[in-house]
Amino acid sequence: MPRLAAAWSRRPRLTRNGLYVLTLTVMASQVAYVTGNNIFWFLFSSGLAILLANAFLGWRGLRRLSIRRILPQTAFAREPFAGSYEVTNNGRLPAFFVIFEDTPVPPRAADGEQRPVFAFAASIPPRQTAIVPFSTRLTVRGWNRFTRVRVSSDFPFGFFRVAREIALADEILVYPRVGRVLQPLPVERAGDGAQVLTQLRPQPGEDDFAGLHEWRPGDNPKAIHWPSWGRMPGKLLAREYERSRVPRACLFLDTQSGSDRRFEQIVSFAAANLLDLHRSGVAAALWAGTGDLVSASVPEALLAELAEVKRSEEACVDLPAAVEEARGHGDLPVVIGDGTWRRNREAPWTEGVVVVDVSTADFRGRYQVRQGGA
Repeated sequence: MPRLAAAWSRRPRLTRNGLYVLTLTVMASQVAYVTGNNIFWFLFSSGLAILLANAFLGWRGLRRLSIRRILPQTAFAREPFAGSYEVTNNGRLPAFFVIFEDTPVPPRAADGEQRPVFAFAASIPPRQTAIVPFSTRLTVRGWNRFTRVRVSSDFPFGFFRVAREIALADEILVYPRVGRVLQPLPVERAGDGAQVLTQLRPQPGEDDFAGLHEWRPGDNPKAIHWPSWGRMPGKLLAREYERSRVPRACLFLDTQSGSDRRFEQIVSFAAANLLDLHRSGVAAALWAGTGDLVSASVPEALLAELAEVKRSEEACVDLPAAVEEARGHGDLPVVIGDGTWRRNREAPWTEGVVVVDVSTADFRGRYQVRQGGA
């Protein structure tokens, strides 16, 4: 656990009240020097002692603290989540009125200001560990990194604020912002037009064993091949089973967009529909602009793909071929983009494909974003 004593970075600073006391103390010293009045000498010495005691006690309270940040692995953009600091006081004196300030580093520029995280501990007893909770929200999807924690205290009189910073690296994967789907996708159009998409969830052992593959987020934990862990420490493998294929709702993201705001609408709409399909028991897959379709039994694996997808200025040349391949397998292709219908309305591959265009007027009737805080 990182020690705060190894990260002194700022000297004690006077607060506004401390500046008033310092001014009065200096004035008392001048009057005492000119007049020789013992009362002013007493006021000068008392004010100076209080200021020095404030600076020393604040420094002494923070000097022996050790901090560990506790974050969840994932969160949704603009949705509050809970975290905490595990603070250990290794000193022989308690620490009082400790303020923690944390500022995340987003993967790219945010739409609005990134608000710092604040937490407060009234007291931390000596030789004990305290859990200091906090609640915050992040606005930018992707890997948000926390690099430093600023710890400060103005105990006991509030005249000096002692602040220290410690390097403490953590990260959290922020899923896209999720709204409410007003018009569900027409999943009954998959396959031959009459078949309804359903999600088969066979457990390990119900199908034929096909081999092993490296464990990926979204794999069933019961499929982990533990004997291989003993032979190859650090490499986790999972069993792979052959199963009868079922039609899926395949969401294709047209990453070509001229606006960051509209592209975030594309990603948000895809995330909300993936969750909606999962709750409805429908098999789903995702194509995020390049590569192959990604399919998983849990939506978190697909949300992780959406968290890191990036906007492109160029056309997705692989989109038509990917859609045709999915349609050839009997899946339902759903293309989500910005101006996709306008650019490809005459293209043969769009025939029978559900195209959701965020730039059209009817998109508001399909999707509504939650009005959360920034």
